[in-house]
Amino acid sequence: MYEYIVLLHVIGAFTFALAHGVSVAVGLRLRSVQSREQVASLLELSGMALGGLYVGLLLLLIGGIWAGFAGDHWGSLWIWVSIGILVVVITAMYMIATPFYGRMRAAAGVLTDPKQLARYGEIAPDELARMGVSSRPIWLAAIGGVGLLAILWLMVVKPF
Repeated sequence: MYEYIVLLHVIGAFTFALAHGVSVAVGLRLRSVQSREQVASLLELSGMALGGLYVGLLLLLIGGIWAGFAGDHWGSLWIWVSIGILVVVITAMYMIATPFYGRMRAAAGVLTDPKQLARYGEIAPDELARMGVSSRPIWLAAIGGVGLLAILWLMVVKPF
């Protein structure tokens, strides 16, 4: 049974990475897009992938926690360090990406809900162009990539 639980965890991880890869690609592509319509289209594409991201994250967590119990791993330091890295990466990604892309969505006209629009306040006409060349997507990709590699190393090697 343990192998199937780990399989669920791995399916969740692949689903999460696949869906999140769309957002990473969009973030990097936005750096070279000029028109408001192209920005809006790419941001909508990224938004469409969020459902898969959350389903993958849920499966990843359910499978990982279950595998921790089924494999009696909770006494090992590697699993706790992996969880810590996951929490730090998710927190950093959320704090860096959410306000940035929310403001970009507002500037591109993707947001239509008055409550969400009010959250971002007045947006200068040239702000979308400034956000488009931001290095923030590169930082987000780096944080997520390094975090993913660290967690994979801990899961496979189990150094402690």
